Amino acid sequence: MKDLYQNINSVVVVGAWNIAIFTQQWVRDNILRAEDYPQFSVEYPLNVLNSLRFSTDKFSFCIAEGRLVFTLLSNTEEAVKDVTATLRTICQKLPHTPVRALGINFAFEADKNIDINSSLPQTRELVDRIGNIKTTNITRGFVISDNETLNFKIVSDEKTIYDFNYDFQVKKITDITDIIADDDNIINNKKEKSLNLLEDIYQEER
Repeated sequence: MKDLYQNINSVVVVGAWNIAIFTQQWVRDNILRAEDYPQFSVEYPLNVLNSLRFSTDKFSFCIAEGRLVFTLLSNTEEAVKDVTATLRTICQKLPHTPVRALGINFAFEADKNIDINSSLPQTRELVDRIGNIKTTNITRGFVISDNETLNFKIVSDEKTIYDFNYDFQVKKITDITDIIADDDNIINNKKEKSLNLLEDIYQEER
């Protein structure tokens, strides 16, 4: 399988983020401190509703239309841990920011296309009456706990993509710090769970 980590927003926090706070100096002084990140780059947004985009060699983040968005630039456990630690720091520095959701996302491309239509009812009848199937999307929502759901989507056309969205409903920013706690491996653990599902159920190889 191919990990599509560069094509997705790995971590998203939906809330009322103040983009004016996220200046280059504030991020340097409070988030990407020199002792941990001697260098980082800054990109200016095309959308006035977005903040600057800050990039290290492992990940980038910005505020985009009310969402704090992290994107991995390196597919390593260390990079994922750094994203978790940075999210924790932002939450600690801005404890009064209203938030309502935390998303942890993964996407994988199968080595070969799989036939997911044969197991669906009425597929043959639909093909006979309409025409050949070009694209199939299957989305299932699973309740993991009172505040966590998994939205699992399979998209099949020329390629098969498995998309995982672990969604946590939160009411305040301390809910996020409680979820990640002191565990920098929470994202890696979710990824491992996702890969195990693909191996065990869909016989995909890593």
